[in-house]
Amino acid sequence: MKIIKYVLIFVGFGLAGTILATFFAPKNHIVVHNVIINQPLEQCWDAAFNPTIIPNWRDNLDSVETVSGVYDETGYKAHFVFSDAEQISKPTYELDSVFDKESATSSIVLNDKIRLDTKYVFKAVDSVSTELKVTTTLTPSGWMYKVMFAGSGNGLEVKRQAELDNLKKWLENQTTTPSL
Repeated sequence: MKIIKYVLIFVGFGLAGTILATFFAPKNHIVVHNVIINQPLEQCWDAAFNPTIIPNWRDNLDSVETVSGVYDETGYKAHFVFSDAEQISKPTYELDSVFDKESATSSIVLNDKIRLDTKYVFKAVDSVSTELKVTTTLTPSGWMYKVMFAGSGNGLEVKRQAELDNLKKWLENQTTTPSL
């Protein structure tokens, strides 16, 4: 009887903790990064959105499968294809709004429970350098995902910074032909 009592107490605390975590978990996580890339704005824009280039710098992304639209226009929709030894994941990627070579917003939706919204703002520093500001919002849906992602703000911060570092490194290793 004592064992049953302890099991019920343990389950009760677990349930109470989960309910409390659901109410106090943040609705979303927002991270902002700025980076100066030593490449012209056009090359930075293309690298950020061109589906043939994105897998070159984005970690673990095998390919981008276009579903509809043109990659640098509002309404573009694709699947990002990630694979490992056990599974293939194809979250939906969409460009929600595009202001050509100025700013764009995109969203990545994974199984209708996790949404990653990103706003990119490009600014030419000079003819050979670009400032890129990236604001990312991670929004989990449903109590279970809220609890699972309650502490993921730091992970999102680190992951986004690593992706921007990869983008910068990849771009700065590309050669450009100077305009005449």
